[in-house]
This record gives sequence, structure tokens and C-alpha cells, in this order.
Amino acid sequence: MRRQIILPMLTIALGLVGCGFHIPNPVASSSGVNLGGQAVVVDMWASDNLVQPGETVKFRATVTNKTAKTFSVDLKDLPVLDIVIYVQSKTTRWSDGKALTSDLTHLELKPGESKAIEMDYVAKCCDVILAYADFRYGGGGLVPGVTVFVKYAPGGALP
Repeated sequence: MRRQIILPMLTIALGLVGCGFHIPNPVASSSGVNLGGQAVVVDMWASDNLVQPGETVKFRATVTNKTAKTFSVDLKDLPVLDIVIYVQSKTTRWSDGKALTSDLTHLELKPGESKAIEMDYVAKCCDVILAYADFRYGGGGLVPGVTVFVKYAPGGALP
């Protein structure tokens, strides 16, 4: 009886894989810094590391205060946290087109608190997408990053 169930299920699974079925594989990286006794961690996450042309990849950058003190940074002319996507010599930022208000240039996190921003990118054929979280804290920056590959589709068609 078990064989009668397992064999058809295995056949279906192999068929789906052969037809281009793909289980998303999220990827992430982290960076941390100790700022005068204040540990701040920045995480960069992507919803998948291998996509088809036309699929949307979601990117998320998160900064977290890991200490018992409030962390604060105030920049006048730059966003404190940004997502940068680099594809074939072109750079796109989460902050592109946004006014540099205090929502972007000031960050205050209580102990254990986090702030996250998200950005979607529609993949094009043969792209290699390099994305990183650009966190500026006055004395430097942290830039954890991830890479997403886009499958080759002959003639630009979806496989």
C-alpha cells in the first residue's frame, strides 16, 4: 500500500521539478558594530536566491539595537538605512525619489527595537542581482549584502 502512494507522489514531485517548479530559498546576511558600548546589528534578506525572469524578489533591510541603551543617529543629508540594488552597472536605491525628511535621516531605537524597510525588484533575464543594506551611523557604515541569480531563458522566454 505504501508503495502505491509513494511512487505516484515521487513522480509528481519529479515532474514539477522538471517543469521549472522552484521552492524559494531565502538568503540573508548580517553585520554588527559596537558603537561605544552600543551593539547594532544590520540584517539583509532576500525572498529567494534563484528566480525566473519576470519574478519579483523582495528585499528587506533591518537594523536592531541589541543593547540596554537607546541608540540614536541623526544625519542631515543622507538616509540612515537604505537598500541598494546593483544590476549590470545600474544602481537603484530604496530611497530614490523619497524626500529626505527626518523619517529617513533620523533613527532612534530603544533596547531590543528594530526598524525594517522593504523593496521589490522584478528580475530580468540573466541578471545577477547584488543587493545590500546601507546603514550609516555617522562614523562609518555597515553593508551586509546578498546575491540573487536569475535563470537564463533562451530568447527571453520563461522556461
